[in-house]
Amino acid sequence: MIIIAAMHGNEPTGLMALLDLKARLRSLAHQMQGEVIGLIGNFKALERGERFIDTDLNRMWRNGSERNHGQEDIEKEELHALIDKALAGDGARYVLDLHTTSADSPPFMSIGDTEANRNFASRFKMPAIAGIERFIHGALLEYISEMGHVGLAFEAGQHTAAKSVDIHEDFVMEALHHTGILEKGGFTCVGEGRQFDIVYRHGISPEDEFRMNPGYMNLTPIHKGQIIAKDRFGDVRAPKEGLLFMPLYQKLGNDGFFIVR
Repeated sequence: MIIIAAMHGNEPTGLMALLDLKARLRSLAHQMQGEVIGLIGNFKALERGERFIDTDLNRMWRNGSERNHGQEDIEKEELHALIDKALAGDGARYVLDLHTTSADSPPFMSIGDTEANRNFASRFKMPAIAGIERFIHGALLEYISEMGHVGLAFEAGQHTAAKSVDIHEDFVMEALHHTGILEKGGFTCVGEGRQFDIVYRHGISPEDEFRMNPGYMNLTPIHKGQIIAKDRFGDVRAPKEGLLFMPLYQKLGNDGFFIVR
């Protein structure tokens, strides 16, 4: 299992969880049927507490992507080499990409739309959102899926919430159980294990002056025509009925919101 934390530098709780888990996992090493590798994503952005410096590191993994000669090219080159080394060899490989969200949110998973990913996600009692690769290109998990491995992004909650650290830790332990690396453990990530598909993405640019209306959480029901945000043109209305997903409440990012069903 490869666990990646701080792919975005303003999401530190995944790394805090990995550091907390080091001693715990070492004490369980004699029970493990496999190997656990922890990696840090964007070092420089993490130091600054920013989502990224020049380019979103989690949008640079599509085959044939051009270099932009910025800080994230350096980060990607180092991380890419470590990931490919860890993925080499025989046996199953699982990649967990630990994240948090700008809006308050219950824990959920985001997966590429493959049978292997859906099957693995079904073992967890929490929502799983599939198909983001149809709307966002170049994410790390798109690369992992194309290589034939199981990969998922786990969103533990809000960026700065202290409970996000504990939720990350519980999720990693549960994932180790579901992969067979650990036979058992105590897990508290319990909820509704439904799977959703993304049906709409509202892309934005800095010139749009996009502002999400306050109070929305992940998977909030919305109806077609509902005013959910504003930009320089006026009200932004939902074009479809469904559940609101990943509403943007931070400065950086080009995804205003998604709608899932």
